[in-house]
Amino acid sequence: MNSANAKLTALGLERFKSFKGSTRIGLAPLTIVVGRNNSGKSTLIQSLLLLRQTLADPRPNVTLRLEGVFEAFGLREITFGHPPQAPRVEGPVIELEWESDVDIESALSSALDPDKDNLARHSGISWLKDPPRKKTLRTSIKIFTAECEGAAQIESIELRSWEENASSPENDEKSPPDIRLLKKDGVWVCLWKEKLSTRIQVELDHFIPYLQIDRGAVGPRHRERAWHNAYMILFAQPLEALKDLLSELHYLGSLRQPPPSLFKIATTAPSEIGASGELAAQLLHRRQGDIVHFLPPVDVGGSSVTTPDNVLGRPMVVAVNAILEALSIKESLRLEEIKDVGFRLLFGDASLLHVGRGLSYLLPLVELGLF
Repeated sequence: MNSANAKLTALGLERFKSFKGSTRIGLAPLTIVVGRNNSGKSTLIQSLLLLRQTLADPRPNVTLRLEGVFEAFGLREITFGHPPQAPRVEGPVIELEWESDVDIESALSSALDPDKDNLARHSGISWLKDPPRKKTLRTSIKIFTAECEGAAQIESIELRSWEENASSPENDEKSPPDIRLLKKDGVWVCLWKEKLSTRIQVELDHFIPYLQIDRGAVGPRHRERAWHNAYMILFAQPLEALKDLLSELHYLGSLRQPPPSLFKIATTAPSEIGASGELAAQLLHRRQGDIVHFLPPVDVGGSSVTTPDNVLGRPMVVAVNAILEALSIKESLRLEEIKDVGFRLLFGDASLLHVGRGLSYLLPLVELGLF
């Protein structure tokens, strides 16, 4: 699997803040959302932040973490209509669709090279009869939540897989999910195309499901072994790609705090810029010598536009200055060490605090693009 080629292709919401009915938003490499105030633009991003911060929690039994960049007092607060308190309240539904490259040959090897005709027959996936070595698949995960006795929890999860150029199977209302996971008597159970499995065990890492089966207890042509093998081929690698996509999600909000004149040195290298750009200076200071690779900005001169095609490799500070210069920022950025105290971030001889709010907004964006 090459998770570097994975990409989110759609986001679906239902009963999440201002989204009442089922709403699906297609995503592209560049997606711009435009709308009036309070129309739900931030809500789209917040649903992704909720999943990201949940995965970042070290406790795998935390199904939804409501503390972090996105905060809520409880699940009802982010459920459409703010339903009144009750023993059980249906919460938001979040669905993600993504595309990823799957190493089919490796997955078949992990499944001990099953009988492919048997695999295709029991799974209902016809192309598994003669699978290619590698394949690009579309995958979706649909997470159904609820608040029970005041606690946020996941009630069920649906997984679907389809080929790269095919339409989503959810467009067909009669098409059941490939896998449905739900709780029965406090234990997660698995249904393959609505057929209950009694031998597949389900474990959740937050909201990412992992399916296991005791191969010694089922024959090689048993239908539940075929279901598990199909899960290994269709879902195991894409789910890992989804975890990578969410963990690499960066968010930069519109609010900015005025920068200080003097920055403290970070004890550890920040891995991100911060939701308000508050860590941009520390990240630049700690990683100023790191080599980053980037395409210079488009050169617009008179009536001609020149698009560069050579990727440059430069230390972070040099790269930042190269981008700023292309954006007509005349003064170069530099870091000034203050012994035993911290450092200053200067444009020419002026600190970031005194060069205008525009640069304090621009610097985190430039760093985010490079980092």
